Amino acid sequence: MTIMAHRSLPLNTNGIATDLHETLAEGWSLAEDVRGLARHGVEVSVTVDPTTITAVLTVDPAAVAVLPALLREIDNARLDETRAGAPVVLGSVCQGTVTIRLKIPVGLVPSQVAALLPTPAAAKEDR
Repeated sequence: MTIMAHRSLPLNTNGIATDLHETLAEGWSLAEDVRGLARHGVEVSVTVDPTTITAVLTVDPAAVAVLPALLREIDNARLDETRAGAPVVLGSVCQGTVTIRLKIPVGLVPSQVAALLPTPAAAKEDR
């Protein structure tokens, strides 16, 4: 086995500053969309790291009417539960590039949520 010395790429401070500026500009646009969802009772938290993008959606109990529309947008949606036993829907969007965790409002039982999940055949028909 050959062990090669690690070499860092030279830092391009102008490039990093440009990337930061562009990222923050996109962030402002995203923030407005997130605020819009919050006005409808859906809290969104997005985490981006070098290998994954995860969005956690929390639906306010008063906004339960938005669940069917949200669930239709999630690919491969499946009902699961958190370590604490709370129901959560897992899936993805954007052709699998973003993982979704949809926290179910307190008071809904898993069978009610499962009834809202699209069947695989119905999901294919919608596309």
